[in-house]
Amino acid sequence: KVEEVFASFEWAPVASASIAQVHRAELKDGSAVAVKVRHAHIVGVFCGDLSRAIKIFDFCARFNEVFKVQADICRAWEREAHKELDLTYEVAATTEVGRFLASKRASSRTVSLVPELSAPSAFVMGWEQLHCKVDDKDALAVHGVDATALARHFAHVMCAQIFELGFFNADPHPGNVALRFDESTGTARLLLLDWGWTHRLTTAELRGWRDL
Repeated sequence: KVEEVFASFEWAPVASASIAQVHRAELKDGSAVAVKVRHAHIVGVFCGDLSRAIKIFDFCARFNEVFKVQADICRAWEREAHKELDLTYEVAATTEVGRFLASKRASSRTVSLVPELSAPSAFVMGWEQLHCKVDDKDALAVHGVDATALARHFAHVMCAQIFELGFFNADPHPGNVALRFDESTGTARLLLLDWGWTHRLTTAELRGWRDL
């Protein structure tokens, strides 16, 4: 029960997160947290839509083979869908990449988690006061952030995941990356959000990428 875990819980979501939504809450010890909750019935809807899409593309491929590509893409997605629908995979991914970034002493980081409060349908993380998204040019200008240097840093972070760790966020759009500003030092720090869609390279794939 919610009241057994949280001192307070805001039922109105503060953000949408693809197959889930995020609520603000407070733990019994007074810690402010964010709770990511998977939408009810999304597993059946998600899997059902994928299955129907495959059938449609297979039928269309009888008349135009270009649709075979779409069917193959949906089948590949179908094989990986369980990882996105089970939020414990996101918790594991966030933890792994967070430790990797910490070991590299990177200025970027992932969200902090409350490991004991995680399940396939929900998990709890520390509340983050985000200042802006990385594509908010006006906010970057106000805080004196060099957008080119920021983009270069983000590219470096992504390359480190791919070429060093061999495990990376496969959905790094601006909505999944935020900035926190340290007014005392005048610096900006990347916060990498939403690790629901990831990919791990095989040993052979990793070797191939490194040999490029």
